[in-house]
Amino acid sequence: MNMAAPYYVTKQRKGSPKIVLIGAGSAQFTFLTVCDITRSFALGGSELILVDIEEEKLGMVTDLAMRLNEKFKAELKIKKTTDRRQALEGADFVISAVEVDRMNRWKMDCEIPLKHGIKQVVGECGGPGGISHSLRVIPMVVEICEDIQKLCPDALFINYTNPMVRVCYAVEHYTDVNFIGLCCGFDGHLMALAGFLAYPEGLRGRAAGLNHFSWIKELQFKSGGDAYPVLKEKMLKVKDYFQPVCKEMYHRFGLYGSPSDGHIAEFISDGYDICHPEERGYNWIKPYFAMVDMEEAALFMFRGEFSSQEKIRWFSDQLEKGRIPGLMGSVLTVLSHSNYFKPFYPTLRKAASLAAKGDFSFFKKLLRLVSSYKEGRAVELIDALLSTDKEPLELMVNVSNQGRYVSNLPQNAVVEVPALISNGKIQPLDMKDLPGGAATLCETQIEIAKINAEAALSGSRQLALQAMLLDPIVDSHDIAEKVLDELLWTHADLLPRFN
Repeated sequence: MNMAAPYYVTKQRKGSPKIVLIGAGSAQFTFLTVCDITRSFALGGSELILVDIEEEKLGMVTDLAMRLNEKFKAELKIKKTTDRRQALEGADFVISAVEVDRMNRWKMDCEIPLKHGIKQVVGECGGPGGISHSLRVIPMVVEICEDIQKLCPDALFINYTNPMVRVCYAVEHYTDVNFIGLCCGFDGHLMALAGFLAYPEGLRGRAAGLNHFSWIKELQFKSGGDAYPVLKEKMLKVKDYFQPVCKEMYHRFGLYGSPSDGHIAEFISDGYDICHPEERGYNWIKPYFAMVDMEEAALFMFRGEFSSQEKIRWFSDQLEKGRIPGLMGSVLTVLSHSNYFKPFYPTLRKAASLAAKGDFSFFKKLLRLVSSYKEGRAVELIDALLSTDKEPLELMVNVSNQGRYVSNLPQNAVVEVPALISNGKIQPLDMKDLPGGAATLCETQIEIAKINAEAALSGSRQLALQAMLLDPIVDSHDIAEKVLDELLWTHADLLPRFN
């Protein structure tokens, strides 16, 4: 694999870094991030500032962070504030996951286009819902970056906020900060494919394209060997539902789509028709409203506080005590709440069947695989940047394509590619060309991102309408205007730049 010029090189610093978490009121985001920080040797003694505008939530997550800090003896210097400018002064790393009233607004972004007959899937990053979402979040993120420019210009801004492509495009073209976007999608997809192939030892791979719209270029078994032929053979044999959109991308363009059907279907004109009904429109996010009180086993499974070994031991103990049906039901319930994990169903049933007969070996392997999944990898990235004696960390990143990491996508785009991170450098890999048709689909989304970002920052209804008319799933000017106006009206309290 050829190496392009480094994308980012850290500045020399003395002592432990200062890390700022913006959007810390999100319990899941903060819990997972703080768990990772407290268990990082390189980040011991760091200054950690938690920032959120909701004081009650901020107080709760700060208390949680304090307990984790004490539990793992990390000696972090933890502070909280609702004033991000105060927090940003002299920061080295800024991790951001900002949204306002996320799930309720997402629900509206799903329902309004569907009401007008637009066949929208997911409605988070593409379609009219993705445009609406971008109009709300891009100004927030750009304002954060403007503060970073003034208060900590050498900091690395790590973005988790979706729509990733459009948010990062705005950061690249309207600010002057060092940025990178992270998403767990490809890691989740590798795990799902391992489940589909009944290969609990896991897979490794590389993909390229855009966030939520990438193409798997390499796929291997972790134990060695090319997994692509095995995947091709099995997907041709399996008649039951399994990622029909990802498979269709393979048939059309020769590369398997990633990270999931629901995400990819947002960006193609017939995505709704190909997608399984469970992943269409509001159906996709309904389960998230029901996940407030998950069962004990399900909660434990995704707690970053516990190591894979601890999880395996706990699950084994429960299984051996005869809690197989309830336990497996808990796991199946949680996995079914994400389209990443649906391929695990047959493999989980096999694990449950063997466990019921007293054979826990397959389930333990599967649990190791699932336990290795991480929703956020910002701390791993920071740890790798600060380390001088470790093997490089390979991670999927969203970066400017100025280095032509995907050679047939525009240089002004933000692309998702693998990168090697170590010793102060982020080094994206040269992923060559995408198939022509796949590249053309990506180019459409890049142009929409450009117009959507400008619309969000200028408050231009005309530009927002242009973005909507370019979208592959919108086929009527009149309906596009009606949908846009209803979305602007519905979210008016979060769109101060629009009249």
